[in-house]
Amino acid sequence: MGAGCNDVFFAEPAPHFRGITVPLPPPSFAAQPQVAAELEGNIGTPLGAPTIVSLWRDDDPVGLSVAAQDSGDFEFPEVEITLDQTCIELYFEVDDGAQARPSQHAFYQVVTMSDEACTDDAFICSAVDLVGDCVCLDERASGC
Repeated sequence: MGAGCNDVFFAEPAPHFRGITVPLPPPSFAAQPQVAAELEGNIGTPLGAPTIVSLWRDDDPVGLSVAAQDSGDFEFPEVEITLDQTCIELYFEVDDGAQARPSQHAFYQVVTMSDEACTDDAFICSAVDLVGDCVCLDERASGC
């Protein structure tokens, strides 16, 4: 009687965002609920193999993928988001030639905030608009 073995690996920690930029913010985010944002982040420790970072929005069946730089940095230059509605799922895969290794997944709810909340370290926020609101990524434990 034979037994088969599979290589066991543990998923890498999830990537994380470190910034959100709305290149030309409207006078008021409340008046324009859909914006194009630039999202940047890092996968943590550079893994020394080609790494693809993927972003999925719950309101779009087509995901986005970018290659991480050698430093682990990545950037999604133009992501259409609907304020206070879009949920983002973020993960990466390392392809070391033998088997693609996925990371854990991270989830972020896109929310608008005001005043002091825009500078709270608990959130990743854009610059404020003319009325003091900002667009933030609120990390969630699982889904939105």
